[in-house]
Amino acid sequence: MNFKYLLVLFCWLAGSVFGAPFFNPIVSNGADPWVVAKDGFYYYTQTTGASVKVRQTRRIAGAIGISNTTATTVFTPSAPYNQNVWAPELHYLQGKWYIYYAADDGTDANHRLYVAEASSPLGPYTLKGKIADPSDCWAIDGTVLEKDDGTLYLVWSGWTGATHGNQNIYIAPMSNPWTISGPRVNLSTIAYSWEYPNSTFVNEGPEILKRNGKTCIVYSANGTWTDNYCLGLMVNTDGNYLNAASWTKNSSPIFKTYVGADGAVYAPGHCGFTHSLDGTEDWIIYHAAQYQGAGFTRDVRAQKFTWLANDTPNLGQPIPPGVPVASPSGEERALESATLLSDGRLAVCTVPTNGVVQRNFRLPGTGSWSGWGSLGGSGFKKISTVRYNDDRLAVLGIGSDARVWLNAEMSSGGAWMGWAYLGGPAFSEVKGVIYSDQRLAGAAVGDGTAMWLNSQSSTNGSWGGWVSLGGSNFWNVDLVKRLDDRLVVLGVGSTDVWINAQATVNGSWNGWQSIGGTNFNYARMLSRPDGRLAVFAVGSGTAAWINSELTPEGAWSGWTSLAGSVLTRLEPILLSDGRMAVFATGDYSAVTVNQQATVNGAWSGWVTVAGSGFGSTTGVQMPDGQLAALTHNFGTAEYFNQQSGPSHIWGGWSALVGGAEAPKLSCSQAGDSVTLQWSTNVSGFKLEQSVQTVPSSWGALTNVPTVVGTNNSVTLTIDPAGKVFRMRHP
Repeated sequence: MNFKYLLVLFCWLAGSVFGAPFFNPIVSNGADPWVVAKDGFYYYTQTTGASVKVRQTRRIAGAIGISNTTATTVFTPSAPYNQNVWAPELHYLQGKWYIYYAADDGTDANHRLYVAEASSPLGPYTLKGKIADPSDCWAIDGTVLEKDDGTLYLVWSGWTGATHGNQNIYIAPMSNPWTISGPRVNLSTIAYSWEYPNSTFVNEGPEILKRNGKTCIVYSANGTWTDNYCLGLMVNTDGNYLNAASWTKNSSPIFKTYVGADGAVYAPGHCGFTHSLDGTEDWIIYHAAQYQGAGFTRDVRAQKFTWLANDTPNLGQPIPPGVPVASPSGEERALESATLLSDGRLAVCTVPTNGVVQRNFRLPGTGSWSGWGSLGGSGFKKISTVRYNDDRLAVLGIGSDARVWLNAEMSSGGAWMGWAYLGGPAFSEVKGVIYSDQRLAGAAVGDGTAMWLNSQSSTNGSWGGWVSLGGSNFWNVDLVKRLDDRLVVLGVGSTDVWINAQATVNGSWNGWQSIGGTNFNYARMLSRPDGRLAVFAVGSGTAAWINSELTPEGAWSGWTSLAGSVLTRLEPILLSDGRMAVFATGDYSAVTVNQQATVNGAWSGWVTVAGSGFGSTTGVQMPDGQLAALTHNFGTAEYFNQQSGPSHIWGGWSALVGGAEAPKLSCSQAGDSVTLQWSTNVSGFKLEQSVQTVPSSWGALTNVPTVVGTNNSVTLTIDPAGKVFRMRHP
């Protein structure tokens, strides 16, 4: 039965994470990139020459990043001005979406700027017309500068007159997003030698940055076909944008060709700026030459940037291919832990965007949740939860200072001791483990750094301090113990997965051993009941992989594919009978599960749990042997689903909102109708619908439900275009 309905639930509890690293370029062939982050998605476009295509994605790079996301043609200009369509930009202004682009009729001198409008970023777009000042001269690379009071200005690159000459940066006031209301002003009046590719002066690709009352225009200079192409900067501090004298141009470029020991990047230019999905980081996306002297053969790259003390951008240097780049914050928020306690409670810990660690308990036998409780602190971005033998929980977290902090329950289900500072160098991820004598140990790593270890000297006692385990360029950490309490640390490097194991309990370490791997960026490790280790990994490809010790501490089997499609992260667990299972997020952001058919045997294959639009997933085996999965929908809620019955059938997803679980929305089809049902035993939730999962597009479904048994029921005629439904608690 083929449904065109996606059943989802939201309660708007936001969150954030660290993502796995990627390598530039993020698009192997492209120019004039533009990306905007809105409502949990990136919207990306670039020059195609004939139309405007937009890619919607939740990741900058990787298997489901910009390069591997289907491009939707959202607008195709009509003749005659439908040729040489350059540098489209997507802007959300005054409640609507606008595309600004340059086009001509086949003659470059006739290049002008045009604007199209839509109510959705993916269209359909309607042409509003040409946008020009009274001079109506050659114009390309249009962008919009919006003042804090909503006043709009168009900024672009243009010729002084009707014939080819210097390319200047112009600005003009706008009365609305498609109309210029005054004459243009030339802002780029002072030229430097690095802006000249030959006898003419080139300033193009202007882009806007604003910070603390200061407005910047970052622009491209020199010839885009040369290795000298670079980015320059103009700064305004008084808000008088139409006064050329109010703008100050830097005397040197702020981003240019880089050649170093770690590689080279030539001709970086024509950029766009965006922020991470959680709003905590600033990013530049730009094109560069694919190789020295490549001319117009370009690719697209991305990297994070910071700010100088004077509130101007610090772009740093272009990062060469082969150097790992940490993914934007907020792309892959992890549901940090799901821990089954001996009394049947399921403990969940996670980190919302406010950085305050939260925990929730699913109570045995009732199916209800205790509700989210705060563990205090602030600024946490990554945590690891461990369980003591007496069912107390301990949480290790990376704070806003990039150092490790510890909080622990003083009794199971009781009060927490408060956050204790464990220090260390700058870290981005930590993993904890409990020794048999109930001492706590933690391994931590920074972005592309060495691995570090810290452990308690005695049960509930002091900590020994951080000790470097060596290695370099690690981006991911995992920590397990062997049957005799010796620790094993895993690190994911830029090429391989690495293992380091203690030679004796509390003793020295054997040193780092590569177990191979290609382009992996995330790995997890299990210590099996017979003492063997198993490592699961995923990377830039679309499959999950496993590598296992053939005997405890013996040779490794080598990497074997578990197949799968577009897995973004995975979490393996041990089942009670010794089999292994893996939870992941796959195609269409759906939760997917794979498990061994027998101990040490073959794998059953990936099973997709109904639903989509989910982020990272973890799982547990419940006391009755059924599997349960927990996931989130990229920052608005956590969800729970559990198998039941002898056939282990998955139920529906329910949101963790505290108290009773949110209602499970079910869907059934009969002919041309679809029936939605949810329990009458809950209150305060509203049924909403949308044609897509963009939050701003949701609207209430006004159909009055009928009561059928213990369920509310609504029957609708199937919409051929498809719809999405959710239950939302205001």
